Amino acid sequence: ELSHYMNINDSMYTSHLNISLDGLKFSDETTEPNNDEIVNGFEPNCLSKINNGNNKASTPKKPDSFPPAPSLVNDLLSELNISEIQKLKQQLMQMEREKMNLLSTLQESQKQLENTRGALSEQHEKVGRLTENLNAMKKLQVSKERQSALDNEKERDSHEDGDYYEVDINGPEILECKYKVAMAEISDLKEELKALKAKYEECESKYEEDKSRYETESQALTEKISSLDKSSRQDREQVIRLEKELRKVTDVAGETQGSLSV
Repeated sequence: ELSHYMNINDSMYTSHLNISLDGLKFSDETTEPNNDEIVNGFEPNCLSKINNGNNKASTPKKPDSFPPAPSLVNDLLSELNISEIQKLKQQLMQMEREKMNLLSTLQESQKQLENTRGALSEQHEKVGRLTENLNAMKKLQVSKERQSALDNEKERDSHEDGDYYEVDINGPEILECKYKVAMAEISDLKEELKALKAKYEECESKYEEDKSRYETESQALTEKISSLDKSSRQDREQVIRLEKELRKVTDVAGETQGSLSV
């Protein structure tokens, strides 16, 4: 189109120059006016037309629309990329908070379980000591009963006619009272031990439940993090591919614009 336009201007300029020259020759042959005035009047006219023709020929026709500036497209891609990265970071932070909460709950359950185990162990030791004391008291009671029987035999023999009575601290009555007290303590300890066992079983069940839930949620979070990482990697690869395509399009647009300018 530019070449066609320049050819049209050149043909118009040539025809106008030929007409002007023919008129000049015709005037010289007939009236012979002042040649200087004709030449002086012709030169500015022709020069102005030549200049106008050159200006029109050198001015390229602007295209209706240009491709978007590379910086603008890069900014848009950068904003999209930053937005996606921010979303992924927020999701990862939320997962980390959930993971920390699960770890805290699991640690608290482990602590309660350890405390219950310690209390249960102490109660077992206490019951063992009381059982040993009870067995020792039983043996002592049996021996004391035998000794008391022998002593009573001797006293009856020596004091058949007297009403003498002396309280023996190791007698069967005292030992029986001690035995009853020890049995009551053992019964209380058994009840306490039973309650501790129930609490221990409850804590252990809760610990196993929390542990199973933590493992399940941890596995789900790990899979989700892997999926997000894969998605982020794919997004980065897509952004790199789009940037390469954008550079190619920008180069082609620059070459096209340069050829149009020429």
